[in-house]
Amino acid sequence: MFGSASFRLPDLVRGLVDAIYLGRHRYDFRNTVSPAPGDDPEQFPELSGNLVVVGAAPRNSIRRMYLRENLVSLRISVEEPDTDERYAQVLSGADLGRRITSDSLDLAIVEKVHDTARGTTVVFCLGRRGDTTWAATEYLARNWRSLQREFGDAPFALCLGFRDPNYEYDYHPPRRLLAIRG
Repeated sequence: MFGSASFRLPDLVRGLVDAIYLGRHRYDFRNTVSPAPGDDPEQFPELSGNLVVVGAAPRNSIRRMYLRENLVSLRISVEEPDTDERYAQVLSGADLGRRITSDSLDLAIVEKVHDTARGTTVVFCLGRRGDTTWAATEYLARNWRSLQREFGDAPFALCLGFRDPNYEYDYHPPRRLLAIRG
């Protein structure tokens, strides 16, 4: 999924969970790969807890399930079948159907969803490619405090534009192209 990624994602997510959510409280956490393509994501035991989901729908069955259930506000073009276009699309609210495009930036999404049916909160980090997905995850790890101040406990969706990392995995702060408040 991440090509030649440096595979720092589990450490980033673990550090994020440690720093943000654990605080002075004792919680159990683990890094788990999402269900195999043939498995039913509804049976994924981790759905009962809060999740940070890394990766777009073509490779991540949990993300596919949330798209199918219309619980997310943004979709990236790789999550649409048979398209070579590069865009992110708004799936809800006043801007329904709006497409965000860029010729010079690689698009990524960071989105926080409250799943009331399952009693959980899910944060999605995804891009069109593995390096952009890595950059979205890095953005979350670096900016969780400012996101908490800006959005509090409310859901949100961000479309970010990263300079094309060209699989170098050097982090460069993105441009915020769209913010949706839940």
